[in-house]
Amino acid sequence: MTLDRAFRSVALVVTLTALGGCSFVKKPALKAVAGALTGEGTAVTSHNDPETVREALGFALITNESILESIPKHEPLLLATCSQYTQYAAGFLQQEAEALQFDDYEKSKPVAERAFRLADRGRGFCWRALEVR
Repeated sequence: MTLDRAFRSVALVVTLTALGGCSFVKKPALKAVAGALTGEGTAVTSHNDPETVREALGFALITNESILESIPKHEPLLLATCSQYTQYAAGFLQQEAEALQFDDYEKSKPVAERAFRLADRGRGFCWRALEVR
């Protein structure tokens, strides 16, 4: 998915939420957005700058969770959210904590704890996806 398409999808969700759209319009629109956000080759997985991805993942996670509030059994979005939480925790936070532990152990502890909390949150989305399946 291109960044432009992702931004248009998110803009649609924000607009529908702000307007309190009718449920017969809102749910199909949210499912379309969820499908677009979980498609292969998303901007997150294909981007060549890890720092940009790191900075954007927090927003992506909150967006996914917001959409899941309206369509809680959307298996692809549950799996994507699970995967993104796990990748963020292991790929960014845990690495940072491990690098810090040798220079400043006390500073590494809250980063490691945050990595655990986010990975654990991701696990919850994995379980929900398995239950849907």
